[in-house]
Amino acid sequence: MRHWKTLSTSFATLCARLSTTASMLIINGIAARRMTHEQFGFWSILFSLNLFANGLDFGFRFTLGNRLAALGSRGAEGEEERRQTFLTILFLQVIIAAIGILLVIVLFPFIPWARCFKITDPALAAQVARLMPAVTAVMIACLPVALMWTVFFAYLEIKRASFLTGFSNILQTIIFAVVAFRLKFAGVILVYFVYNLAVSVLLTSYVFLHRKWRFSLVPFQRSRAIIASMSRVSFHAFFLTLSAIVSQILGPIISGAISGLAVAGDFTLIQKLFSSLATAHLAILAPLGPAVTREASAGNWDAVRRRLKVCVFQVWPALFILLGGAIWWFHPLLILLWAGHPLREYPLATLLLLWACLSGFLNTFSVFLNSLGLVKMQAAVSFAMILPSLLLPVFLSRWLGVPGIALSMVLCQLPGILIWPIYTRRALRLRMLLV
Repeated sequence: MRHWKTLSTSFATLCARLSTTASMLIINGIAARRMTHEQFGFWSILFSLNLFANGLDFGFRFTLGNRLAALGSRGAEGEEERRQTFLTILFLQVIIAAIGILLVIVLFPFIPWARCFKITDPALAAQVARLMPAVTAVMIACLPVALMWTVFFAYLEIKRASFLTGFSNILQTIIFAVVAFRLKFAGVILVYFVYNLAVSVLLTSYVFLHRKWRFSLVPFQRSRAIIASMSRVSFHAFFLTLSAIVSQILGPIISGAISGLAVAGDFTLIQKLFSSLATAHLAILAPLGPAVTREASAGNWDAVRRRLKVCVFQVWPALFILLGGAIWWFHPLLILLWAGHPLREYPLATLLLLWACLSGFLNTFSVFLNSLGLVKMQAAVSFAMILPSLLLPVFLSRWLGVPGIALSMVLCQLPGILIWPIYTRRALRLRMLLV
């Protein structure tokens, strides 16, 4: 029965992530057909910036999930502490978002965006100058209200979260399809990102109603104690997340800065085919996080080891080698059907498939280490790789062109391929737990 429950939960998260992937495929397919080549390139860069904005929580979203899951072992006695912990981090994220929005409003109008991305269309250049501050501010405003997903997973309400994710994805796809044919480019951009903010606000309100939590200020001393107890692991998680985000977003941004927005759009189309594998993979692993935290807290380390073996030797090969190889072979046809224009880039697709495979392998171990609260080592290695992640794409792209960017993404994954498995094995042997 427990095995079936775990399987059904994984299937629910997989469906939710697949709905996210399908939604993005449909939305990007419509965007590629309705937008000019340069407009679609700018659209791709906005997605990269949105991913970066989501990572500006300084790691507290990650530690909040672990803390709420760990408090669940105390039953009803830990409920009030769960509420106070969530509210504390919520208010902290409001402060972070306010500072970020202020910096965007002050600094972004002075950045020469048209020159940065080699925009040739004067009308688009003027639109980009107006859109960048407004859209980026909306992205950052999502930080506080994006915390609600940690509550669902901490309470093991994963099927509920999966349903809400799927429903919001379907609604967003429908709204985008309508506005793409009725509004101009700037309006389409604004509607898409404002929708994300509006849905997050509604779901956060739903969390308070569903959990019957009272919305109130937490005493300052209590808030400071909660933040202090979570800050060290949070900052480690932040550096780890920052490195992963940089690895994902540099391709479109650097290709756009070096070769223009049109090339950035083409790079994004191929990258998204393979990054969808990572999305599906993380969906399968998502339910394991709270389960691993609880099993380790209860001392059931044999169950943790069994879960890891299944993920490494069964889930990862099936998804990345078999399905990934099929996507690599058929990527010209897939992009033609998807975006409406031919794009045949087997050297670039080969490198991005390899990048996806390495990312999935690392993510497998990272999910287990994160569930144990062991992020310091990951953060240290990932932070050390940030500078190479920034410099290698620039140098290799000037030598090899756009494939050089993908090659740099692969090279920056190699240290983790050796370090992550060794450290995970040691952590399980020593029964290391920090949540």
